[in-house]
Amino acid sequence: MKRPSARHHNRGTIIGKLLPALGIVVIIVSYVAIAGSTGFCPTCTAIVDAVSGRGKEVVRTASLQPVSPSESVHQLVMEDLEGRPVALADFAGRPMLIDVWATWCAPCVKSRKVLKSIVDDIALYGTIISVSVDQGGASVVNAYINGKEGGSSPFIEVMNSDPRFRSLLKPHDRQPTIPKLIYVDASGRITDIEYGVADPDWVLERLKSLSPRDTRG
Repeated sequence: MKRPSARHHNRGTIIGKLLPALGIVVIIVSYVAIAGSTGFCPTCTAIVDAVSGRGKEVVRTASLQPVSPSESVHQLVMEDLEGRPVALADFAGRPMLIDVWATWCAPCVKSRKVLKSIVDDIALYGTIISVSVDQGGASVVNAYINGKEGGSSPFIEVMNSDPRFRSLLKPHDRQPTIPKLIYVDASGRITDIEYGVADPDWVLERLKSLSPRDTRG
């Protein structure tokens, strides 16, 4: 019987060493894909967004049908970071930009920076509501704003405290991910949803198109 050559032996040894490493790579890639898609891992979400381009995707969900009071976001009452009620009906008559975010979400943090850079321009056309979905509650958001953002925010900061918010969003929401920008017209109708880091030009153009003519100058 012919004995295996040293070359074949070395090749078998190399393959034997590579297989476990390849298995680890597959496990890591699978974890990043799953955790990134669900939002469980902020870093993984950023990786998935970068690779897939999901962060730039815009999903348009405009409906030309008139909305009833039960379908309007103006019915919602959130809580601010001090636990006080914030009725979205108080902002009726102007478009709203609702930013859904969390302190642990790296793309959300990046998107907030973009929105802050154009906050004065946004104010010309609508109101920006920042809705946190942090499970730790308002104390986590307060700690983040005080520690990472210098203790102040130019947005109306609220918690996702009204269970009706999810049900109103569900018919329009095609991706259960954050950050999520929700465009609302003056009547309280959800017109568009954008996923991923905000694009400043798109945000301003979309709000301009939703603004009543008498607020455009």
